[in-house]
Amino acid sequence: MKKYSTTYLFINSKNKNTSTIDNLENSTQQHKLQFEHKLGSFWQFNFDVSNSVNKTVSLNYDNRNYELNNTGIFPKISYYYNTNTYFSLFFEAKKKENQIGNLETLASNKFGLEINYTNNSKNLLKAAINLFNNKFEGNNNSPIAYQMLEGLQPGKNYTWSLLFYRKINSFLNLNLNYLGRKSETSKTIHTGTIQLKAIF
Repeated sequence: MKKYSTTYLFINSKNKNTSTIDNLENSTQQHKLQFEHKLGSFWQFNFDVSNSVNKTVSLNYDNRNYELNNTGIFPKISYYYNTNTYFSLFFEAKKKENQIGNLETLASNKFGLEINYTNNSKNLLKAAINLFNNKFEGNNNSPIAYQMLEGLQPGKNYTWSLLFYRKINSFLNLNLNYLGRKSETSKTIHTGTIQLKAIF
């Protein structure tokens, strides 16, 4: 039985988007080390550390240009009640620094809990709740801030989600997805989707 696993990932990507109003060039280079350790029969510990550089260059809009230096750590502990059910507690710390323009910075801490349940490969239920604490320096309403904060707000943010999947028969699948979010400066936002997929 495997008890330890270590994985190193290297990603280097570039793409260019051309439209009638702008030309955007995006590049990403990432180094990531993932460690996994099984503790006894029920517990599993994961630890990820990463460093990346994300760069965007806009031909016509200078306020869209950024070069982000990102570092992060992500420890997680999971308890497997059985082969079909487990829950996880995790913590994630990120630091982002823009190397050009207004030199925006972000220090973000995330605490989370998630629960997964499957039943005979026909039903999947996944629930999660997260608390973010974002310390951002810069203009909150800029495109760069939206990118760095990943759509959240400075200060405390809460998100929660529920996903239910059911395989109805050999060609019909049902997906129910719900997401809620709340920040210190905004009202609660609820988003839900229902999808019935037919496979022919």
